[in-house]
Amino acid sequence: MPVIEFLPGSTRSRDLEVLRLTICLVVFMNTAWATQSLGGETGVHHFLYVSNRRVVALELIDKSEAILNYINLGRNYELLESNNLLILDSAGEGYRGHLLKREKADDEGQIFQVTELFAPREFRGYSVVGNFRFRAPPRSAYLRVGSQVLELAPLDPDEFERLADWIGKLNLETENATLALYDAGFQHGFGQVLSAGTPEASPISNLLEKNNVLPPVVLKNPAPRLLPKFSHLFDPVVVRIRLELTAMGGITNLSLEEGVDPELDQLAIEVVRNSWVLLPAVSEGKMIRSEMILRVLFSR
Repeated sequence: MPVIEFLPGSTRSRDLEVLRLTICLVVFMNTAWATQSLGGETGVHHFLYVSNRRVVALELIDKSEAILNYINLGRNYELLESNNLLILDSAGEGYRGHLLKREKADDEGQIFQVTELFAPREFRGYSVVGNFRFRAPPRSAYLRVGSQVLELAPLDPDEFERLADWIGKLNLETENATLALYDAGFQHGFGQVLSAGTPEASPISNLLEKNNVLPPVVLKNPAPRLLPKFSHLFDPVVVRIRLELTAMGGITNLSLEEGVDPELDQLAIEVVRNSWVLLPAVSEGKMIRSEMILRVLFSR
Protein backbone atom coordinates (compact mmCIF):
# COMPACT_ATOMS: atom_id res chain seq x y z
CA MET A 1 0.00 0.00 0.00
CA PRO A 2 1.17 3.58 -0.54
CA VAL A 3 2.68 5.66 2.21
CA ILE A 4 1.48 9.23 2.66
CA GLU A 5 2.96 12.26 4.29
CA PHE A 6 0.79 13.58 7.13
CA LEU A 7 1.36 17.23 7.99
CA PRO A 8 0.38 18.90 11.29
CA GLY A 9 -3.18 20.18 11.12
CA SER A 10 -4.21 17.88 8.28
CA THR A 11 -7.20 15.60 8.76
CA ARG A 12 -6.97 13.66 5.49
CA SER A 13 -6.02 9.99 5.40
CA ARG A 14 -6.64 6.73 3.56
CA ASP A 15 -6.63 3.11 4.70
CA LEU A 16 -2.92 2.57 5.11
CA GLU A 17 -0.66 -0.09 6.45
CA VAL A 18 1.89 2.53 7.45
CA LEU A 19 1.26 6.18 8.18
CA ARG A 20 4.12 8.60 7.75
CA LEU A 21 3.93 11.58 10.05
CA THR A 22 6.17 14.60 9.80
CA ILE A 23 5.84 16.41 13.10
CA CYS A 24 8.09 18.94 14.76
CA LEU A 25 7.91 18.55 18.51
CA VAL A 26 9.58 21.09 20.80
CA VAL A 27 11.14 19.76 23.98
CA PHE A 28 9.72 20.82 27.32
CA MET A 29 11.57 20.23 30.55
CA ASN A 30 9.87 17.73 32.84
CA THR A 31 9.54 18.42 36.56
CA ALA A 32 8.02 16.46 39.41
CA TRP A 33 4.27 16.82 39.88
CA ALA A 34 4.90 18.42 43.26
CA THR A 35 6.12 21.50 41.41
CA GLN A 36 3.88 21.25 38.35
CA SER A 37 0.77 23.27 37.72
CA LEU A 38 -2.11 23.03 35.29
CA GLY A 39 -2.31 26.28 33.41
CA GLY A 40 -0.78 28.16 36.32
CA GLU A 41 -3.02 26.57 38.96
CA THR A 42 -1.59 23.93 41.28
CA GLY A 43 -3.50 20.89 42.49
CA VAL A 44 -6.01 18.46 41.04
CA HIS A 45 -9.05 19.61 39.05
CA HIS A 46 -12.34 17.73 39.43
CA PHE A 47 -15.40 17.36 37.19
CA LEU A 48 -18.56 15.28 37.57
CA TYR A 49 -21.59 14.22 35.56
CA VAL A 50 -24.51 12.42 37.22
CA SER A 51 -27.80 11.30 35.64
CA ASN A 52 -29.99 8.20 35.80
CA ARG A 53 -28.20 6.88 32.70
CA ARG A 54 -24.55 7.28 33.67
CA VAL A 55 -22.08 8.68 36.19
CA VAL A 56 -18.77 10.14 34.99
CA ALA A 57 -16.07 11.42 37.36
CA LEU A 58 -12.91 13.09 36.03
CA GLU A 59 -9.76 14.15 37.88
CA LEU A 60 -6.97 16.02 36.10
CA ILE A 61 -3.88 15.00 38.02
CA ASP A 62 -0.91 16.13 35.91
CA LYS A 63 0.21 17.26 32.46
CA SER A 64 -0.21 13.87 30.83
CA GLU A 65 -2.84 11.95 32.77
CA ALA A 66 -6.43 12.15 33.96
CA ILE A 67 -8.45 9.65 36.00
CA LEU A 68 -11.83 8.77 34.48
CA ASN A 69 -14.40 6.68 36.35
CA TYR A 70 -17.47 5.62 34.37
CA ILE A 71 -20.69 3.91 35.51
CA ASN A 72 -23.24 2.82 32.94
CA LEU A 73 -26.61 3.04 34.73
CA GLY A 74 -28.62 2.53 31.53
CA ARG A 75 -29.97 -0.62 29.96
CA ASN A 76 -27.88 -0.51 26.79
CA TYR A 77 -24.23 -1.07 26.03
CA GLU A 78 -22.16 2.10 25.66
CA LEU A 79 -18.88 2.62 23.83
CA LEU A 80 -16.25 4.84 25.42
CA GLU A 81 -13.53 6.29 23.18
CA SER A 82 -10.44 7.93 24.65
CA ASN A 83 -10.35 10.76 22.05
CA ASN A 84 -13.92 11.75 22.95
CA LEU A 85 -12.71 13.38 26.16
CA LEU A 86 -12.25 17.13 25.74
CA ILE A 87 -11.03 19.69 28.28
CA LEU A 88 -11.17 23.41 27.60
CA ASP A 89 -8.95 25.90 29.39
CA SER A 90 -10.01 29.44 30.31
CA ALA A 91 -8.54 30.72 27.02
CA GLY A 92 -10.85 28.42 25.05
CA GLU A 93 -8.12 26.06 23.85
CA GLY A 94 -9.10 22.39 23.69
CA TYR A 95 -7.15 19.32 24.84
CA ARG A 96 -8.28 15.79 23.97
CA GLY A 97 -7.65 12.45 25.56
CA HIS A 98 -5.48 10.13 23.49
CA LEU A 99 -5.49 6.62 24.99
CA LEU A 100 -6.99 4.65 27.86
CA LYS A 101 -4.41 3.06 30.14
CA ARG A 102 -5.08 -0.27 31.82
CA GLU A 103 -3.76 -1.17 35.25
CA LYS A 104 -2.37 -4.43 33.85
CA ALA A 105 -1.09 -5.36 30.42
CA ASP A 106 -3.14 -7.66 28.20
CA ASP A 107 -1.92 -10.98 26.77
CA GLU A 108 0.06 -9.12 24.11
CA GLY A 109 1.78 -6.91 26.70
CA GLN A 110 -0.23 -3.82 25.74
CA ILE A 111 -1.42 -1.46 28.47
CA PHE A 112 -3.09 1.10 26.19
CA GLN A 113 -6.36 0.95 24.29
CA VAL A 114 -8.55 3.37 22.33
CA THR A 115 -12.08 2.09 23.03
CA GLU A 116 -13.96 0.24 25.75
CA LEU A 117 -17.46 -1.28 25.68
CA PHE A 118 -19.48 -0.89 28.86
CA ALA A 119 -22.27 -3.34 29.71
CA PRO A 120 -25.38 -2.10 31.53
CA ARG A 121 -24.76 -1.46 35.25
CA GLU A 122 -21.01 -1.77 34.79
CA PHE A 123 -18.38 0.37 36.51
CA ARG A 124 -14.79 0.85 35.37
CA GLY A 125 -11.97 3.26 36.07
CA TYR A 126 -9.19 4.28 33.71
CA SER A 127 -6.27 6.59 33.33
CA VAL A 128 -6.69 8.72 30.22
CA VAL A 129 -3.30 9.78 28.87
CA GLY A 130 -2.71 12.66 26.50
CA ASN A 131 -1.32 16.16 26.19
CA PHE A 132 -2.79 18.10 29.13
CA ARG A 133 -0.18 20.86 29.18
CA PHE A 134 -2.72 23.60 29.68
CA ARG A 135 -1.66 27.12 28.80
CA ALA A 136 -4.43 28.50 31.01
CA PRO A 137 -6.36 26.98 33.94
CA PRO A 138 -8.77 24.15 32.99
CA ARG A 139 -12.34 25.47 32.84
CA SER A 140 -14.70 22.78 31.52
CA ALA A 141 -14.74 19.10 30.55
CA TYR A 142 -16.81 17.20 27.99
CA LEU A 143 -17.24 13.56 27.03
CA ARG A 144 -18.99 12.45 23.86
CA VAL A 145 -20.98 9.22 24.21
CA GLY A 146 -22.73 8.22 20.99
CA SER A 147 -24.67 11.23 19.68
CA GLN A 148 -24.62 13.03 23.03
CA VAL A 149 -22.01 15.32 24.50
CA LEU A 150 -21.87 15.30 28.29
CA GLU A 151 -20.78 18.53 29.95
CA LEU A 152 -19.27 17.69 33.33
CA ALA A 153 -19.74 20.10 36.23
CA PRO A 154 -16.55 21.53 37.80
CA LEU A 155 -16.30 20.85 41.53
CA ASP A 156 -14.03 21.93 44.35
CA PRO A 157 -12.04 19.13 46.03
CA ASP A 158 -14.21 18.92 49.16
CA GLU A 159 -17.46 18.65 47.23
CA PHE A 160 -15.94 16.11 44.87
CA GLU A 161 -14.83 13.91 47.78
CA ARG A 162 -18.28 14.12 49.35
CA LEU A 163 -20.00 13.11 46.12
CA ALA A 164 -17.42 10.40 45.44
CA ASP A 165 -18.43 8.86 48.74
CA TRP A 166 -22.07 8.84 47.56
CA ILE A 167 -21.01 7.23 44.27
CA GLY A 168 -19.31 4.50 46.26
CA LYS A 169 -22.66 3.75 47.93
CA LEU A 170 -24.50 3.21 44.64
CA ASN A 171 -26.22 -0.16 44.48
CA LEU A 172 -25.88 -1.20 40.85
CA GLU A 173 -28.28 -4.09 41.40
CA THR A 174 -31.18 -1.72 42.06
CA GLU A 175 -33.45 -1.91 38.99
CA ASN A 176 -34.49 1.74 39.14
CA ALA A 177 -31.39 3.88 38.55
CA THR A 178 -33.10 7.03 39.86
CA LEU A 179 -33.92 5.25 43.10
CA ALA A 180 -30.35 3.93 43.37
CA LEU A 181 -29.01 7.50 43.08
CA TYR A 182 -31.52 8.79 45.62
CA ASP A 183 -30.63 6.03 48.11
CA ALA A 184 -26.94 6.88 47.73
CA GLY A 185 -27.62 10.52 48.66
CA PHE A 186 -28.16 12.32 45.34
CA GLN A 187 -31.11 14.73 45.23
CA HIS A 188 -30.35 16.03 41.73
CA GLY A 189 -28.00 15.45 38.82
CA PHE A 190 -24.75 17.20 37.92
CA GLY A 191 -23.71 18.53 34.53
CA GLN A 192 -25.84 18.59 31.41
CA VAL A 193 -26.35 16.85 28.06
CA LEU A 194 -25.68 18.65 24.77
CA SER A 195 -27.39 16.89 21.88
CA ALA A 196 -25.42 16.72 18.64
CA GLY A 197 -26.66 19.13 15.99
CA THR A 198 -28.00 21.75 18.37
CA PRO A 199 -26.54 25.30 18.44
CA GLU A 200 -25.33 24.75 22.01
CA ALA A 201 -23.43 21.61 21.09
CA SER A 202 -21.95 22.77 17.78
CA PRO A 203 -18.78 24.49 19.13
CA ILE A 204 -17.94 21.47 21.29
CA SER A 205 -18.91 18.95 18.61
CA ASN A 206 -16.57 20.71 16.18
CA LEU A 207 -13.68 20.32 18.62
CA LEU A 208 -14.61 16.66 19.10
CA GLU A 209 -14.90 16.02 15.37
CA LYS A 210 -13.38 12.71 14.52
CA ASN A 211 -10.06 12.98 12.72
CA ASN A 212 -9.07 10.12 10.46
CA VAL A 213 -5.69 10.22 12.13
CA LEU A 214 -4.65 11.51 15.53
CA PRO A 215 -0.87 12.08 15.60
CA PRO A 216 1.38 10.71 18.36
CA VAL A 217 1.55 12.45 21.73
CA VAL A 218 4.74 13.06 23.69
CA LEU A 219 4.39 12.11 27.36
CA LYS A 220 7.99 12.53 28.47
CA ASN A 221 10.71 14.43 26.63
CA PRO A 222 13.67 15.58 28.74
CA ALA A 223 15.92 18.06 26.94
CA PRO A 224 19.56 17.11 26.44
CA ARG A 225 22.01 19.47 28.12
CA LEU A 226 24.31 21.40 25.81
CA LEU A 227 27.91 20.37 26.47
CA PRO A 228 30.17 23.22 27.73
CA LYS A 229 32.49 23.04 24.74
CA PHE A 230 29.55 23.97 22.50
CA SER A 231 28.53 27.02 24.54
CA HIS A 232 29.58 29.28 21.66
CA LEU A 233 26.68 28.04 19.52
CA PHE A 234 23.76 30.43 19.14
CA ASP A 235 20.30 29.45 20.33
CA PRO A 236 18.32 27.55 19.39
CA VAL A 237 20.59 24.50 19.13
CA VAL A 238 18.36 21.98 17.40
CA VAL A 239 18.85 18.46 16.06
CA ARG A 240 16.16 16.85 13.89
CA ILE A 241 15.75 13.10 14.28
CA ARG A 242 13.72 10.67 12.20
CA LEU A 243 12.23 7.60 13.90
CA GLU A 244 9.54 4.99 13.65
CA LEU A 245 6.96 4.65 16.41
CA THR A 246 5.34 1.23 16.69
CA ALA A 247 1.67 0.66 17.42
CA MET A 248 2.69 -0.16 20.99
CA GLY A 249 4.66 3.07 21.40
CA GLY A 250 8.13 1.59 20.84
CA ILE A 251 10.78 3.94 19.43
CA THR A 252 12.78 2.26 16.65
CA ASN A 253 14.99 2.98 13.65
CA LEU A 254 16.32 6.33 14.83
CA SER A 255 18.40 8.26 12.31
CA LEU A 256 19.71 11.77 11.86
CA GLU A 257 17.59 14.04 9.69
CA GLU A 258 19.47 17.31 10.29
CA GLY A 259 22.39 17.70 12.68
CA VAL A 260 24.68 20.27 14.29
CA ASP A 261 27.80 18.32 15.28
CA PRO A 262 28.38 14.53 15.36
CA GLU A 263 28.76 14.51 19.16
CA LEU A 264 25.61 16.55 19.78
CA ASP A 265 23.73 14.60 17.14
CA GLN A 266 24.52 11.31 18.85
CA LEU A 267 23.62 12.75 22.26
CA ALA A 268 20.21 13.83 20.95
CA ILE A 269 19.57 10.39 19.48
CA GLU A 270 20.49 8.65 22.74
CA VAL A 271 18.30 10.94 24.84
CA VAL A 272 15.30 10.26 22.59
CA ARG A 273 16.03 6.53 22.49
CA ASN A 274 16.45 6.12 26.26
CA SER A 275 14.38 8.87 27.89
CA TRP A 276 11.50 9.95 25.68
CA VAL A 277 8.04 8.39 25.99
CA LEU A 278 5.55 8.73 23.13
CA LEU A 279 2.00 7.52 22.61
CA PRO A 280 1.33 5.98 19.18
CA ALA A 281 -0.82 7.53 16.49
CA VAL A 282 -4.50 6.54 16.42
CA SER A 283 -6.62 5.81 13.35
CA GLU A 284 -10.14 4.34 13.14
CA GLY A 285 -10.13 3.33 16.79
CA LYS A 286 -6.77 1.56 16.62
CA MET A 287 -3.18 2.39 17.48
CA ILE A 288 -1.02 2.42 14.37
CA ARG A 289 2.63 2.49 13.35
CA SER A 290 3.99 5.84 12.20
CA GLU A 291 7.14 7.59 11.08
CA MET A 292 8.07 10.92 12.64
CA ILE A 293 10.62 13.68 12.51
CA LEU A 294 11.33 15.16 15.95
CA ARG A 295 12.85 18.55 16.65
CA VAL A 296 15.10 18.15 19.71
CA LEU A 297 16.06 21.45 21.37
CA PHE A 298 19.12 21.55 23.64
CA SER A 299 18.97 23.36 26.97
CA ARG A 300 21.79 25.27 28.65
